[in-house]
Amino acid sequence: MRFARTILVWTIAAAAAGGWWALRDRGAVAPTGEERPALFADGNAIDVEQVTSVRLTRGSGPNAVRYLLVKEAGRWIQREPFAADLDEFSARQLIALAADLRAYRQVEASTAAAPVASLTLEAGERQWTIDFERRGVAGRAWLRVANATYVTDATLYERAVEMDPKEWRSRSLFPDALGRPVAIRRVAGTTTIELTRTGERWAIAAPVKTRADAARMDEFLTALVRSRSDGFLVDQPTDLAPFGLATPDARLAIEYASDAARPGQESAVRRTLLIGAPLGVGSADRYAMIEGVPSVLRLSTGTQAMLFPAFESLIDPVASGVRAADVKRIEIRGATETVELTRSLDAWTVTGTPTAGAAGTATPSAAIPANAAAVERLLTALCGARAPEMAIGEFPQAMQVATVLLFGFDGKPLDVIRVARDTKSSRWGFENGDRTLRVHPSSLALPLGFGDFSRSN
Repeated sequence: MRFARTILVWTIAAAAAGGWWALRDRGAVAPTGEERPALFADGNAIDVEQVTSVRLTRGSGPNAVRYLLVKEAGRWIQREPFAADLDEFSARQLIALAADLRAYRQVEASTAAAPVASLTLEAGERQWTIDFERRGVAGRAWLRVANATYVTDATLYERAVEMDPKEWRSRSLFPDALGRPVAIRRVAGTTTIELTRTGERWAIAAPVKTRADAARMDEFLTALVRSRSDGFLVDQPTDLAPFGLATPDARLAIEYASDAARPGQESAVRRTLLIGAPLGVGSADRYAMIEGVPSVLRLSTGTQAMLFPAFESLIDPVASGVRAADVKRIEIRGATETVELTRSLDAWTVTGTPTAGAAGTATPSAAIPANAAAVERLLTALCGARAPEMAIGEFPQAMQVATVLLFGFDGKPLDVIRVARDTKSSRWGFENGDRTLRVHPSSLALPLGFGDFSRSN
């Protein structure tokens, strides 16, 4: 009985010792993070904010893959094996993990001929190199710093050696860091749309020349910045034809102003998104690619809708870009009479002149006070009301009922608006020389005749 107890005690002791040794090897009794020595400390510490270059080599010999990440103009970019935007968090995380690297213990140097990967950080003339040897168990990794080998946490090893490089990249299609958009060109099939920016105002240059809707353009520019690809599918494909990118179905090119541009240069940066074929039967998602970046992307239908809104929605739906407060005089030329409205402080006067016949020149009526509410309705319709519908094309001459001329306080013309009315639907249409008809419902109260503005009205 006593012998059996002795055997049992020794067995338990041996198991406990073995368990302790196993746990020790796994780092279970290793010092806490504060007690573990930092591999880069004091005069050799890594300042994350000062690092401007990261070189990573995976493998060795002819099969080695090299990555070069650089910080340019405040943002991180991959330069090798090809140029691509980087996710800011991923780039900083790689550096931060290296800067905070701590050792569980130092071990004998490995006899391996070459490391599985090598990471070099650069900040000016300073340089730090980490050679990765192997992955251990229980979240451990072996790496070499300054000819000494250490056992450390495997978090940096996972990111530098094992993580798919695609995960480092930014999915942003048109990042805000590119600058201030000054021109947009959209080509889809045979249709080309061009928008240009002057100061803070956008204008449409093609397929018609007209004003752009400021509110809608703000929404569109915000959508550009927020747009993301839905994944990286293939890097450096040998043939773009299977993806429909050899001859893209659509292109979206954005030009950005550059503070570094020389005098006379309006923009220095251009980014073009190429839209290819659908991914397959039953999917409206499409292949896509940033021109110059050899990586095939996936673009969802939602992202496509953000990037390619209906052209008509970008047009300013207001008949005139003139501010009502800037109008001093209004001239309405109708089929039977010409009405002239003149502002004097906050009051208006009106005169009417019948259309001259073959007999001679018509005599205008004497100026009388105008109905201010009627004038306000006219200016609101022309300078403030947003048309619910728009039609691109030639002005319907047969439906024209009047031409309205707006003049400024300096006597110079500000705008000319042609007014049409459909005899069947009684809907109104306004056009000011841009081949864009702003269509309003028949319920629009539009005063045009002398009688509409007289106070007795």
